[in-house]
Amino acid sequence: MTDETENSGSDVAGNSRNYGFNGQFRYSLDEKGRVAIPAPFRRGVVAADDIDSFQLTVGFDNALFAFPYEYWREVVERQINNLSVMEARARSFTRAIFSNAVTCKPDKQGRITIPPNLRRYARLDSEVVIAGVYNRLEIWAAEIWEEYERLTLDRFEEVVEDFDIRF
Repeated sequence: MTDETENSGSDVAGNSRNYGFNGQFRYSLDEKGRVAIPAPFRRGVVAADDIDSFQLTVGFDNALFAFPYEYWREVVERQINNLSVMEARARSFTRAIFSNAVTCKPDKQGRITIPPNLRRYARLDSEVVIAGVYNRLEIWAAEIWEEYERLTLDRFEEVVEDFDIRF
């Protein structure tokens, strides 16, 4: 089942590190833990050896992060590897990100398999929301996403005031 709640952009022309993921899509998780990656998001991935591959790992707020593989290798790994192993919080963060990371390549139907440990972390059961968040996808349990979005949009103007953003 698919329900596109917004149209989505994908990559920004010619720049493999600037994916410009946006929009949200609702899908069903099948009994094998597979979910379809929306076609606009698959078109946005351009990786040297692993075309249409994502690095899936734990994210924030009980969501999963899915980074284009090339972005993961060039940006995320580099930044995380710069953290000091001497700092306990850095070790905890690094362990959580890397020990839960898995490379996912969509099958011919555009589905990825989410491992059981990541499904438990994100409380994925049947309905999921895949949200494009600029340089990554976030995979949420639909009911958690709906509550998060409701709370966030209810105080959207207040939150934006905390940042120096001008349109």
